[in-house]
Amino acid sequence: MDDLLYNQFKTIIVFFISGLSIGFTFDFFRALRRIIKTSNIVTYIEDILFWIISGLIIIVTTVTYTDGQIRSFMIIGLILGIVVYFYVFSKFVIKLEINISKLMCKIYSILVYPLKKLLKILKKAGNN
Repeated sequence: MDDLLYNQFKTIIVFFISGLSIGFTFDFFRALRRIIKTSNIVTYIEDILFWIISGLIIIVTTVTYTDGQIRSFMIIGLILGIVVYFYVFSKFVIKLEINISKLMCKIYSILVYPLKKLLKILKKAGNN
């Protein structure tokens, strides 16, 4: 009996982590929309990608840890993981993703601007 209880506990933890990863995936696409303004068609494509990724997470986790069997405690663990992610981590993750993207844009502009100037100088020197 203890073995069965341990396996169920391990499974609920795995599905809880899967719920956290689905929440993170959702926030990734949400932060991406805040950083880059997209058209409706791109938004639809992003939504489809999110659902495909989420479905794959659930299918792979289910097949790997329970041989494809679905139990109510697995669904509870998944939902609990998603809810905990949004109440505990979501704001922090979105701020972090936006700040990282802003930093990457600054680094890009710092590196690219001198390279463009150098290329212009080299072109002028090559034309003479």
